[in-house]
Amino acid sequence: MGDVWNRLVDWLDGVDKALFLALNSHYSDLSDNFMLLVTDKWVWIPFYLLLIYLIVKSARKESFWYIMLILLTIVLADQFASGLCKPLFERFRPVHAPELEGMVHSVIGKNADLYGFISSHAANCFGLAMFTALYFRRWQFSLLVFGWAALNAYSRISLGMHYPGDLLAGALAGMLFAWLCYLLAEWCITHTTFCSYPSSRQGRKRRFNRLSNTDLYVCWGMMAVVVWMCFQSGRILL
Repeated sequence: MGDVWNRLVDWLDGVDKALFLALNSHYSDLSDNFMLLVTDKWVWIPFYLLLIYLIVKSARKESFWYIMLILLTIVLADQFASGLCKPLFERFRPVHAPELEGMVHSVIGKNADLYGFISSHAANCFGLAMFTALYFRRWQFSLLVFGWAALNAYSRISLGMHYPGDLLAGALAGMLFAWLCYLLAEWCITHTTFCSYPSSRQGRKRRFNRLSNTDLYVCWGMMAVVVWMCFQSGRILL
C-alpha cells in the first residue's frame, strides 16, 4: 500500500511540475510587470475598502461580525498555510527546486521563502472570495471575485513562486476556512441581542438582497479600473 501511495504522489508531483513549466514558459516583459503589480496586496486596497463599505451599507450593525470573521478567515488561512503546512511538507518553491534549476522564469528570483506548499496567497484570496460570495449571494459578484482570486493565483505561477498544486490546495483551504467562519458569523448574529436578525418580513428580505445592481456595477467598475491601472503601469515600466 505504501508503494502505491508513493508512486501516486510521485506521479502527481510530476504532473504538477510539468503543468507549471508549461504555464510559466509563457511570459513577456509586459506580463512580468503586470503580474508583479497584480500579486501585490497593496494594489487591491481600493477593492477591499469597497467590500467593507458594501458590507457596512447592507448589514448595518451586523457588519461588525461579518468584518471580524472575514479578518479571522484571512488569519486562519494564512497561518494554516505559512505556519503549519509549509514547514510541515517542506516542498520547495519552483524557483528553489534543484531539479528545475535553469528552467524556471522568475522575476522575483530566489528572494522568496524556501517552501511553497500550500500557497498562503491563494488561501487568503480564495478565502476572501468565498466569504464575500456567501455574503452577497449574487452569481455576478461571485464570478467577479473568484475571477480576481484566480488572477492572483495565476500570477504566482507566472512569477515562478508556486506550482498549480500549491495554489489548488491553498484555495481549498481558504474556502473551507471562509465557509466555517461565515457559519460562525451567522451564529454570532442570531445569538447576540444587540444585532440579531429582525423577525419582520422586510428584515428577512434584507438578508438576501445585500447587493443592488448599482453596487454590482461599481464592483465590476472598480475591478476594471485597478486591472487597467496595473496594465498601464506595466507598460510604463517597460
